[in-house]
Amino acid sequence: MNIKKGGEVIYNPPFTLPITHPLRFLPTRLTDRDEFKVEVGLLLKQEANVGIRLMFEPEHERDFDWDNDDIFVGVHLRWHFAYGPSREISVHEKYNGQFQPGETITPEAHWPDLKVGEKFLVIIVKGKECFEVYTVLGKDIYAQFYIEKPYMHRFCPLPRRENRMLSDPKKLRVVVNEDNPYSGDVQVDSITWFPTNR
Repeated sequence: MNIKKGGEVIYNPPFTLPITHPLRFLPTRLTDRDEFKVEVGLLLKQEANVGIRLMFEPEHERDFDWDNDDIFVGVHLRWHFAYGPSREISVHEKYNGQFQPGETITPEAHWPDLKVGEKFLVIIVKGKECFEVYTVLGKDIYAQFYIEKPYMHRFCPLPRRENRMLSDPKKLRVVVNEDNPYSGDVQVDSITWFPTNR
């Protein structure tokens, strides 16, 4: 078996970044045409809101703007939500600067049993047309048997007005952010991605 060096991954420490920058970001080789899985390992120091986004890489040498660029799919764990009920999980998209209709928001009854100080995984799986989002709790991360998936959220974006045959695949970037920047409430333990259709 040949072992090859993996692609270089660089995490930018928060103290070198502007205050509005996300907690972590990772360019990938994934595109919006691929089927893939993205796993983000997190640990909360407080009951904090955390967002995970798959965002489009900027084109034409434009700078990446995590706060304003379009979102292929986003997952927002709202432990505290300023505009409504808390303990919700939002799965959404944003195109042309606008959040699209069809956002999926799961009720508090489906909130996973997250514990402060315990690592958990958020897994985003893209099929041909839809996404599935899983939350795997700390006690199940290293289990050697099949894990039930009680915290699965399915999201199927609405078709967009574009000629898919003419548009090129668009590269994606993983972005993890906390609602309260530099609070230290959210710790990113790992980011893993891989295509599933190659």
